[in-house]
Amino acid sequence: MSVQKQFEHLRIQFEAIQSATNNFAKDHLIGQGDFASVYKGELLLSQGPTMVVLRRLDKRYRQVGTEFWNQILMFSVYKHENLESILGFCDDRGQSILVYDYASKGGLDMHLESNDLMWVQCLKICIGAARGLAFLHNPTAQESVLHRDITSSNILLDENWNAKITDIGFSNVVRTQQIYSFLVTTSVGTFGYTDPEYMETGNLTKESDVYSFGVVLFEVLCGRLCMAKKGDHDPRPLAALVKDLYKQNKLHEIIFGNIKDEINPTSLNVFSSIGFRCLKRRGADRPQMSEILRILETALEYQVSPQPLNKLSNQRSVKHMHWEKTRDTEGAEIVDSSSTNTKSFVMKEFQHLRLPLGFIQEATNNFNQGNFIGEGGFGKVFRGEFFYSDQGETIVGAVKCLDRSKDRADVSFWSEVMLLSTYKHENIISLQGFCDDFKERIIVYKYASNKSLDRYLNDPNLMWTQRLKICLGAACGLEYLHNPKGT
Repeated sequence: MSVQKQFEHLRIQFEAIQSATNNFAKDHLIGQGDFASVYKGELLLSQGPTMVVLRRLDKRYRQVGTEFWNQILMFSVYKHENLESILGFCDDRGQSILVYDYASKGGLDMHLESNDLMWVQCLKICIGAARGLAFLHNPTAQESVLHRDITSSNILLDENWNAKITDIGFSNVVRTQQIYSFLVTTSVGTFGYTDPEYMETGNLTKESDVYSFGVVLFEVLCGRLCMAKKGDHDPRPLAALVKDLYKQNKLHEIIFGNIKDEINPTSLNVFSSIGFRCLKRRGADRPQMSEILRILETALEYQVSPQPLNKLSNQRSVKHMHWEKTRDTEGAEIVDSSSTNTKSFVMKEFQHLRLPLGFIQEATNNFNQGNFIGEGGFGKVFRGEFFYSDQGETIVGAVKCLDRSKDRADVSFWSEVMLLSTYKHENIISLQGFCDDFKERIIVYKYASNKSLDRYLNDPNLMWTQRLKICLGAACGLEYLHNPKGT
């Protein structure tokens, strides 16, 4: 079946389009590009009178026929609530006109400097766009769609501020069953958004779209387009500016004023962390869209349900709380911190130690094997470098990821968080934070650079004086545990 016959049901008569646009009158013109003019109008479709957008391709454009049918094909095959939907087309009288659903609020780029757009709404727009792009990257098990031109102007907003990705006519489909899922092409994209690795090599990958999406995330956060305008204090493209300020702990200097006043610090940390990872120089170091989507949803959770980050509420001390106890196979008493009362208490009492999953992923390079330092019956341990923007310092930590398939993993997790937070001594490993996002159970400790004593028992360089000092330190720590309060 030919392409024309396959989509015959989408054909719209030229006379209907002429009538809807008053013969393409200027007062219906809403956009003008190098290859097309864009109009709005009302068409009588099967669902009744419908406001639509009509894209009239310029006949002088050399690839007009290719792009025309490619747009029809892509939008007809790949359907998602966060992708622009095609309603019809017209190829009568030498015309090439595409008809889309009308996004009444236009492109995201038109709202970046709006004081009316609150941070929660910004996050929801970013999440919607991430859902659409995640779908394109994995619409089926056999293929991926690479957009190639993710920009804020290619993210449309309907009357309810729902994000719709558009302009997938230039997109390419690659087979995911191949060993390498990329496409070698001449560089296509918008300056300021295009992946530098793609521009250098011509290798188009899903990570190329991720880079562009990262630029859009920071456009939303900073309330400006990616390219500096005449008169801007700093003429650098936004991506370069953001990377420098993020590393210097000065990102707050360019956050959009309206957002800066209301954003929750943890939401900002989660959002900026995943955005920064999107802008990594190497595509292999960037996250997948599915991960970006999850972390943006976490940023939204922190914004709509903020918890006290630095102050403890006036609650009972751990010493006076009601502990529910069970017994293990050897009869020893253990705290059942998975019980509702205890778990709830621990989560509130130690909220200031909670670390977002995105923050930990950034620190460990998404749990990269190069950061792996050990494994036991409890799970795996990774080395991580944590940059704390509020303190302006990087702290090295040991990241223990508990295996949740093990019996009583939750009990061990909450007990360890509670005990290490309560009993502190220079000779006891110190807790840096924990994470329970997305059902993960992760504990972060201060990194012990020389690791454990067992490694040095046969080391001839470890002299007797040093061995005594090590034993003395361990004895001090154990003595404190046996009598932590002097009682």
